[in-house]
Amino acid sequence: MSDRPKVLVKEKIADSGVEQLKENFDVEIGVDMDDTELAERIGEFDAILIRSATKMTPELIGKADNMKVIGRAGTGVDNVD
Repeated sequence: MSDRPKVLVKEKIADSGVEQLKENFDVEIGVDMDDTELAERIGEFDAILIRSATKMTPELIGKADNMKVIGRAGTGVDNVD
């Protein structure tokens, strides 16, 4: 088990971005993770990287016990409550 922070990359980003994250974090790619699985597992992660499709609702954020960072690639934060 690693002591490095665990990051969920929930939506597609450039491979080079994923490689940079892997230099300092344990990275899980979750582009195929549905909303139910995300809600069940979000507490495992220290950070999540999203784009516009993932909706970070108050209920979902409430389950993110270890979450320290919500990274939003792109512009706008309409999908982060």
